[in-house]
Amino acid sequence: MIKKKPFQEIFNLYFHGKYSFEDFINTNVKDHITQHQFNQRTVLSVNKKLTEFHKFINVFVINKLDYDASVCFSYAKNTTVRNCLEPHKNNKYFLSTDISNFFGSIQSVDVMATIQHNINKGNIAITDIEQYKGRLQKPQCDLGELENSVFFSKK
Repeated sequence: MIKKKPFQEIFNLYFHGKYSFEDFINTNVKDHITQHQFNQRTVLSVNKKLTEFHKFINVFVINKLDYDASVCFSYAKNTTVRNCLEPHKNNKYFLSTDISNFFGSIQSVDVMATIQHNINKGNIAITDIEQYKGRLQKPQCDLGELENSVFFSKK
């Protein structure tokens, strides 16, 4: 059984006073994101502070979610582009596709339902995470893993 700790305690242990928990919980994500246009695409970049907050969320929430390891490599945990290409290295052709706004199509309600499902299963080692679900930012890093878990929990 995983020993659970309060979310604030885990945050404080992780950051050692670098950021305050109140700042983390009350951060307006939009203030830390910059949009860039490349041809017909909008690309978002996040500043260092939000990146560090997202790394924290990934370590203590996203990485604890159930996921489907049998899906394509881009949505599997702990894989690289090389892992994806290796089985096909001797093939003559490759198909590269891009689905428009795929990650943007995942709604916050889906993310929160996935987190709740994993809380109920005991996967997340935070005693009081339920009270922060509406305030957790959707991480901009490791999105494939999060989306995999969202789709996996809907099965």
